[in-house]
Amino acid sequence: YYDMEIFPISNLVNKEKDVVAKLHNLDIIELKSLISVKINYALELKVEVNLEIIEKIDKVNMKSIDLVRIIGIFLDNAIEACEGESEPYIDITIRQEKSFVIIKIVNKFSRKISKKLETTKHKKIFHGVGIGSVKSIVESYEGEFTIEKNGNEVIAKILIPNYKKEYQ
Repeated sequence: YYDMEIFPISNLVNKEKDVVAKLHNLDIIELKSLISVKINYALELKVEVNLEIIEKIDKVNMKSIDLVRIIGIFLDNAIEACEGESEPYIDITIRQEKSFVIIKIVNKFSRKISKKLETTKHKKIFHGVGIGSVKSIVESYEGEFTIEKNGNEVIAKILIPNYKKEYQ
């Protein structure tokens, strides 16, 4: 019973603790909460998650609702893209560089990706407007958004100016 039930759960809890502990440099509670939940979900699905937040991030010049929305879309897409991959992983990096906050999410995705980033979902009715929403939100804050496929990875990156008008 221990080997079949308890050990796998304790192993998952230890992985969660290790990854979630890396959130200590993120002082934006809404974003920290979202990332924590998404990491735990990915780990439950056996997706390896790496998180890098080297320096303290205590503000992003964007309304919290918009920040959480775009990161939620990025992470949902990354988790979904890992389905069916062998050795799936997601790498999340958040860093301050000069007067910008850079958020980068890399995930394994060995299948083809459409040039227009159209849905790959089998049931098109469940297709949201995620990538279009991200682009629109980021541009409204005079930021930049890129998404590309490089080998067996999808790399999504946003650059948010952290010197403009303050948003709440």
